Amino acid sequence: MTKLKNSIVKINNFKYSLIISLSIMFLLSLCSLVYTDYCNYFLLLTSTIFFVSCCIFNYEKNLCILLFLISFGFVEYVNFSISYFSILVSIFVFIFGIKYFIDVFTKKINFLNWPLIISIVLCLYSLLNFDSSEITSAFSVIVLFALFYLTFYNAKKINRMKVIKYFLLGVAVSLFISYIILLFEGGKNIVLGIDERFQACSVNPNTLQILCVVSISLLIYLSFNKVISSYIFYPLVLFFVVNGYFTKSKAFLICFFILLVFYFILEFRNNKKVALISLGFCSVFAFLVAYFFKDELMEYLNRFTSYGYDNILDKILTGRFTIWKSYLGYWASSAITIIFGCGVTHAQPFELGAHSGYVDAIFDFGILGCCLLICLIISYAIEIKNKKKRFSFVNCLPLLLLLIIAFEESIFFSIKYFFVFALSFLILFDFNNKIY
Repeated sequence: MTKLKNSIVKINNFKYSLIISLSIMFLLSLCSLVYTDYCNYFLLLTSTIFFVSCCIFNYEKNLCILLFLISFGFVEYVNFSISYFSILVSIFVFIFGIKYFIDVFTKKINFLNWPLIISIVLCLYSLLNFDSSEITSAFSVIVLFALFYLTFYNAKKINRMKVIKYFLLGVAVSLFISYIILLFEGGKNIVLGIDERFQACSVNPNTLQILCVVSISLLIYLSFNKVISSYIFYPLVLFFVVNGYFTKSKAFLICFFILLVFYFILEFRNNKKVALISLGFCSVFAFLVAYFFKDELMEYLNRFTSYGYDNILDKILTGRFTIWKSYLGYWASSAITIIFGCGVTHAQPFELGAHSGYVDAIFDFGILGCCLLICLIISYAIEIKNKKKRFSFVNCLPLLLLLIIAFEESIFFSIKYFFVFALSFLILFDFNNKIY
């Protein structure tokens, strides 16, 4: 038994163990796209490799693998009701849940008391008004609460710079693969969505714009913490801005403007000379884009008002305002649903989803459930906040942008977006003394 433990420690400490494991999984995933007749076999093999990886490697390394794979939404099982990424996450929670309970009984570790209690209450709460036909929804929410707990339990052992690097690498690799796919016949059908909106390997332009926004905010965070130089920072930001622009997403344009404002405020406080140079560079770049790509830019801006809605808010939000009113009206139709919500497993009452994380939360959990969710976040903040570290506003940027995006996208209870939120929380609370 001692030899086995020593072997696992050696493998974990091996410098290239994560790269090798991720490379094998990634190549097999790509093979599933090329050899479509054997797609499920390839993905079953990658799931098995990930199972072994979770057994051998620590939480941080497997978190890096999942953060890298977020951008590859087009890798999917054929004729399977559960997504490939959800299966990987389920394996992740199962193995590290077992490891956690082993630690509890053998090492007598301390619980995160209030977060654990509130998480259990919320898991039970999510079963209210249970509908067996929507059991996967309840399972997903329970997995999310378990993931949240395990991530915060392991938070102080996670190297933030490392997980950020793998997230950015995953987004960048997915974009470069998309460019290669475009060179082949029929490639446009894969990487371009409706109205030729760029979606890369994520299968959804809105998903890609979120990944680009978060990537830019992470680069700003790294730049202000002097982890990357200006020579790396500006080209990478430009790279993600261009790709975000081609999603033709209104949310990306708004979020990028907010990021610019915050960036210049922070830069002026830090170094006025650099801020003025950056402002000049951005002004020249904006002028050149407006001059040479005037038609494309006008087409982009027309998306704010070109849809056939009477309400100005519906024009700007592409019909979302009416959708929100419908869901909130349904939720407010009964005092019971107002207090307790309609239930996580409640069948979707309308053809379209709510398209808002906040509307989803109040619709599913009600006022009482939302209060419990807020208490959960506060309890985590109290448990793991590093009191020795001075709070920095730049740490808020990734989470702030996600909270803004949540107004018009259902991202709070998505397993895929959970990892982006987890990354934002890791940065917010600044666990380690160093970020590299």
